[in-house]
Amino acid sequence: MQFYKDLPILTNKTLSDDMKKIPHAFLGFLDSHDSYLFDPVRKNFNSQTIDSMIVQNVTNTRFDVRSYVDKVTEFINKYFEVHNNSAIIICGGTCYYAQSILFDNTLVSEDNNETSSTPSDEDNAGDELWDELNKIDPQIASRYHPNDKRRLRRLIEIYKKNKKLPSDIYSSKNVKLRFPREKTFVLCLWLPREQLYKSLNSRVDLMVNKGLLSEVEEFQKRNEGSNLQTSINEAIGLKEFKGLFTYKDIPSEEFQALLQSGIKQVKSNTRRYARQQERWLFNRIQTLLYHLKDSFISHHFMRIDSSHLKELANISKLVHAFFSIKTEKLDYVDFLHNIAIEPKMPVSQEVCNVCNTIIYGRGQMELHILSKHHRTTVKRRINEIKFRETYGRDLPPPKRKKNPN
Repeated sequence: MQFYKDLPILTNKTLSDDMKKIPHAFLGFLDSHDSYLFDPVRKNFNSQTIDSMIVQNVTNTRFDVRSYVDKVTEFINKYFEVHNNSAIIICGGTCYYAQSILFDNTLVSEDNNETSSTPSDEDNAGDELWDELNKIDPQIASRYHPNDKRRLRRLIEIYKKNKKLPSDIYSSKNVKLRFPREKTFVLCLWLPREQLYKSLNSRVDLMVNKGLLSEVEEFQKRNEGSNLQTSINEAIGLKEFKGLFTYKDIPSEEFQALLQSGIKQVKSNTRRYARQQERWLFNRIQTLLYHLKDSFISHHFMRIDSSHLKELANISKLVHAFFSIKTEKLDYVDFLHNIAIEPKMPVSQEVCNVCNTIIYGRGQMELHILSKHHRTTVKRRINEIKFRETYGRDLPPPKRKKNPN
C-alpha cells in the first residue's frame, strides 16, 4: 500500500526524517487509480547516479504485481552494475510481492488486475466450482473447501489461461532463486502472538492520534463517486470507515459509537492480516526455500524474535551470527532452512452417512461427530428405528417451535 501517494498515515509510510539519508525506491509513486505519478526510483536518489538506473516506460501504464516484479528486478540489476558493494533491502508489505521478487517462476498469467470472471461465474455455487476444478486438477482441488469460491474460481481461470494444471504451475520443482544465492538473505522479524497483538493495537491508536480519521475522510470526499476498483480502496483502515462521515448529523453519542466500532474493526482486521502473512511466510516461502536447500545457504534464512533486540548486546550477537562469525547459539534466532518441512496432506473429504453431508478438512470429521447437530441426528435415527420396530410406521417429523411473537 505504500506504493500509493495517498493515505500516508494509514499505510504507515516511512517519513523523510526516518530514512536517515538512505535512498528509498517505490514509495508513493501511484495515484489511487494505479497509474504512475513519477518514476518509482528517481525520488530520494542522487540525480548524478540515477540516470543509468531509471525504470523506463512508466507513463500511461497500469501497475500490478507483474509490472512490479519486472521493474524491481530491472532496478536491482542496474543498481548493482553501478554499486558493487551495496545492499538492497526489500521490506514490509505483502509476502506475495516479496516472494515474487525472491523466486523466479512464481507468477502466472492471471496475476494482474484483470479477471475473466463473468456474472454467471460469480453466481456459481461453491460445490459446482469445486466439481469443475476437481475434473481439471484433482490434486489442487483436494486442498480447498467448496466455500472458498474466490480461490476455486481463480484456479479455474489459471488453467483456462495457461492451459496448464495449477498443481504443476505452483509446484516447488519449477521454482528457482532469482538472484545469486551467496547474495540473497531472508530475515524474518517475529514476535510472540500476544506481544504482536499488543504492538498492532498500539500502532492503530498511534495512527488515529496522528490524524488517520481526517485523512480517511478527505480521501473519501476526493474520490466520491469514482467507483475505485484498486487495492487502495480495500486497505485496512479505510474500508472500515466507508460511509461513516456521511452520518455527521446524527447525535454525537451515536457517531462516537460508530467511530469506536470502526477503530475496533481496524484492529481486528490488522491482527487477522498479520496472521495471514505469518502463515504465508512459514507455509509458502519457507517451503519453497526448503525445496531449494541445495541451492540456498542455510544461515541466510533467519527467524528473529525481535522482542530480544531492544538490548544492544543481543544486536551485536545477531550481527555476528549473520556474518557467520563463530558465536554461541542464540535462543532468539532460528535457522528455518534447517527445519524439516513435513509434506502437507491433502484436505480430506469424508461422508457422514448419518447426517448425509460431506465433511471437508483434516480433523473436521472428529469435530463433526462431537457437534450438537450430529449427536441430535444420531439420536433421531435411533428413535426412528425403535418407533418403526414398535409401531410399524415412520416416526412423525419433529414439531416446529412456535414463534413467541
